[in-house]
Amino acid sequence: MNRFIDEAPSWGYRFFAGLFLFFFFSISPAKSDEGLLSIVSRFGQQPGNSSSQRYFWNRLRYETGTEMGDVCYAEAAYELMPYWLEDGILLRTQVAAKNPTSRIYRVDDLQSRFSGKETPEIGEETVLEQDLDRMMLTCTWGSWDLVLGRQAVSFGSAQSVNPTDLFAPVAFKPLDGEFRAGSDALRLRNQLSDTSELDFGMLAGFANNPGQNGSFLRLHILFGEMDLTPMLASFGKNRLAGISMQSALGSWGIALDGAWVEYEESIPVSPSPKKTRWLPWTLGINGQLSGDLFVSFEFHRNPMGTRHPEDYGFNSLQPIYSHYPVTLKGQDYLMTSLQYQISPLWSFSFASMQNRNDKSTLVLPELEWNLAEELWLKGTGTFSSGASEVEKSEFGPAADWFSFTLKFYY
Repeated sequence: MNRFIDEAPSWGYRFFAGLFLFFFFSISPAKSDEGLLSIVSRFGQQPGNSSSQRYFWNRLRYETGTEMGDVCYAEAAYELMPYWLEDGILLRTQVAAKNPTSRIYRVDDLQSRFSGKETPEIGEETVLEQDLDRMMLTCTWGSWDLVLGRQAVSFGSAQSVNPTDLFAPVAFKPLDGEFRAGSDALRLRNQLSDTSELDFGMLAGFANNPGQNGSFLRLHILFGEMDLTPMLASFGKNRLAGISMQSALGSWGIALDGAWVEYEESIPVSPSPKKTRWLPWTLGINGQLSGDLFVSFEFHRNPMGTRHPEDYGFNSLQPIYSHYPVTLKGQDYLMTSLQYQISPLWSFSFASMQNRNDKSTLVLPELEWNLAEELWLKGTGTFSSGASEVEKSEFGPAADWFSFTLKFYY
């Protein structure tokens, strides 16, 4: 079972987290080598059966880092997330940092909620949450790098969906797509040569189920213009063999990310798995059409899903959805994106994802302004199209939202 981490953490975790937080907050911006202050405010509207439900979500993130001796570097990030919900019963699980379906590789965690009742309320409610998102130490000895602690772990070469990215958090801080949530991991890298690197890591299991540990072994190789990364990984009792590839074809870039996934877990309360092996993959091309314009087109195949929208609900009960970070419901997806530098201070980007089986679409435009040397302001939106009924469309019932992000680097 996955854990809704909203209870008091263990005494050991409280001790070490408290010690690290003391170090973290004792580093003033003047003393730290670098840092980031990021503020996000997001307004959303979730379609409902009778009327649309609104929410207003905010996140304040503070990052800092400093040298620790001659070979080590310490980093930490802490977040506060206050938000208002028009209807707590309908919206809490979709907005809260953690809910009963959340999955993330962490040994333990801080109590996430500062205010608000344990169970959602009917009608309006205001909640304040927190997250210790980074708590890591990086040390370098010769050609070896050791990264220990809470860190972002991500894999893949595609711009959108990466099947090899098997340790991605699921339903954790769902409204914060800016930063990959940190997982508790030990990572060891060795620069074998100028064109190859070995990468090994272990991730802590879900806090309520130590058997759900993860591990991986990756080899990054450069052959001429081809960037190749084969990998082997395990998550719980399940296995993955994957490959990520990037290369060039004339003026265009090619990206391939694929994985062979073998499932061996069993969950008695779930339907018996129809399949125990899958081959999800993403293939894409991208190119710099001009000095200011970059475009990308990708196709993703999700064999865990179904082509029939009326089966989305039942199919997502398959056990693999509780272990591998597959959240898409259909099988065939087309993704497009572009980035355009309007001027030295203004940039625009656009991304879309279409479910080719039910024709629903998500659109994500973004406009960024460099106000000053270390200050950025960004406006982002998400808009969906498709049938509003859950049994007919994957993206149609999704919430539309708009957010402002202010970032200050020092």
